[in-house]
Amino acid sequence: MQRTVVHLSDLHLGAFETQDASVVEPLLTALSKVHESEPIAALLFTGDLFESSAITLERAVLEFRSFVHRVRERLGDALPIVVLPGNHDRRSSGLVGPHNSALFDALRASSDERTLVTGCVTPFLAEPVDRSLHELPWLVASFDSSYLPTGWISAGGILRQDDLLQLADLLSDEPSGLPLVLLTHHHIVPTPLTDLSRVDVNTQSVVLRWAARNVLARILSNADHEEMMMTALGAGTALSTLHAYARPVVVLHGHKHFPVARALAGPHEGHGDVLLVSAGSAGMSLSWTESDLPEVARLWPSFNVLTLGEGEQRSLAVDVVAFKPLGPGETESRSARRPLLRAIAQENRWQITPVAGDPVAVGSRMRLLEAQASIEPNAVRGGVRADLSWTLRAERAEGSEEHTYVIVEDAFEGAVIEDLAVAMQQLGRRTLPAKIEVPTDGRFVTYRMVGGICLTRSEATEARGELAAFEDVSLVNRYESDRTVLRVSGIPADARAFGSVLDLTTGHERPAPVVRAKDGSVTLELAPCPTRMLLQIRWPITRP
Repeated sequence: MQRTVVHLSDLHLGAFETQDASVVEPLLTALSKVHESEPIAALLFTGDLFESSAITLERAVLEFRSFVHRVRERLGDALPIVVLPGNHDRRSSGLVGPHNSALFDALRASSDERTLVTGCVTPFLAEPVDRSLHELPWLVASFDSSYLPTGWISAGGILRQDDLLQLADLLSDEPSGLPLVLLTHHHIVPTPLTDLSRVDVNTQSVVLRWAARNVLARILSNADHEEMMMTALGAGTALSTLHAYARPVVVLHGHKHFPVARALAGPHEGHGDVLLVSAGSAGMSLSWTESDLPEVARLWPSFNVLTLGEGEQRSLAVDVVAFKPLGPGETESRSARRPLLRAIAQENRWQITPVAGDPVAVGSRMRLLEAQASIEPNAVRGGVRADLSWTLRAERAEGSEEHTYVIVEDAFEGAVIEDLAVAMQQLGRRTLPAKIEVPTDGRFVTYRMVGGICLTRSEATEARGELAAFEDVSLVNRYESDRTVLRVSGIPADARAFGSVLDLTTGHERPAPVVRAKDGSVTLELAPCPTRMLLQIRWPITRP
């Protein structure tokens, strides 16, 4: 027998005006679709229910009760719901303090008997969830990692050793081979891609934005980056302690908005294995760049579906269900499901079966996407950086609807786009960030990014900071394509270029072979090329 559980995280209610119609309704539709094929037995929510703790308590209670009501309308009146706070539920915009417990205290006081709002017994942080509520074949417990009562600026949290040891004691009478599902908001191991991101302060005051960008990193190395500000204190010790639970453990968390699964084997005899499963944001789409353009490729909102086996076959299947937000005038939301993890609990260990984890296929199918970039040194008027001239061509597959292929060029200080032309028709100049529309009928699009490439270490340091050591040219493959080609000419002859392919759904990046032709050009080609892949050609900057 199997039970289906939904793992939701990072809804961020109140993040923007159209959220309810564009994201929440499609979320409910996607949940209903899952429920029709496999009845959902419980909903586990791992934090950031609201965008900000500054919301009035009266409004928060109304919105929470409304959301719970709408979920149960779709999934059944008796659905058990467990909710954990995140840093956005504790601080204004998730970053600026002070720590505030009033929001979740109010939610707990107003909740019904089938809804458990955790994180309200501070300063104690870990709570077993009564099996009479969740009625699942496995153990369930929560850990309020968002408890961070000191400091005025942080999106981080804590995983305190004492609480984990106390939780182990509370669960000590349970069968040793029974898996534990532990809910927490913060990650124990950094998630791909976002661990290199800068702290998002775009919604903060001008003063705070300036300080985060110009002051923090000067005082403390990497203090303007997410991992310095968003990690959970004590994560390393917590992981060791979870291994020492001597039972198979699954940690469900959110916080970083990427659906990721990790399998960590217990290193000592008698230790248990730990699976780390992160959920994407159920209420927001995520950009992989700092561009504010709506056309930039985005990660769809998503949630995880867990299938728990009981009895002798304690199997675990985790799938990601991603759904498309509704744009203006759209009435039908699409969703897609792909596997993330497959495992079977054997005593205190997890036996893993690798899955393909194919990217979600969306939109039109392409026959060809081809980009040729040429580096032209010393072309900047009055500057020292090089230009990057592009020739782009896209062909949609037979039967695909007519559309344009959108390329987004991000802002690079001092760079502009000139000589933009479609099939020789001149369209002029563009400031950055800019949207470039490429017809999908095979016509060529050309333009020149003036000052878009650094060829020397001094140029790169001035433009990107002291850590800059490589230059790159990249191409986003938005849709499934039979063949995608990125070709770059003008890379310095003494620099060895290398390639990579980044899955913009999971954040996983892998090396990819490149071919250097006799004329010096370097080519990276994928045939076929899955949806939402970022092709990059990089090379070290060796000149001073």
